[in-house]
Amino acid sequence: MSSEIKIKSDIFYETITILKQVNINLNYSIKKIKVEGNRLSNTWDSKSGNDFSVKNKKIISNMELLSDGMEDLVVALNKINLEYEETDRLASSKMGS
Repeated sequence: MSSEIKIKSDIFYETITILKQVNINLNYSIKKIKVEGNRLSNTWDSKSGNDFSVKNKKIISNMELLSDGMEDLVVALNKINLEYEETDRLASSKMGS
């Protein structure tokens, strides 16, 4: 019985480790997407006031849509990340960490 508990706790610990890595990766991805979304938004802002906007309406429209889509992705990833953090806290409390 004791070895069964140890095996299960090892699997549980491995699961928690994986959850923490997923959380780290999500945080990195969220930051990267925000940076790229801001860069895209700034590019759009700098180009919108001149002749570029007249000649490239479709490109500008697509840039705006992409920027909005990136922001939506960040929101979705944040929700997922919060669930991972909550699961990690719960699991860690069960382990006594």
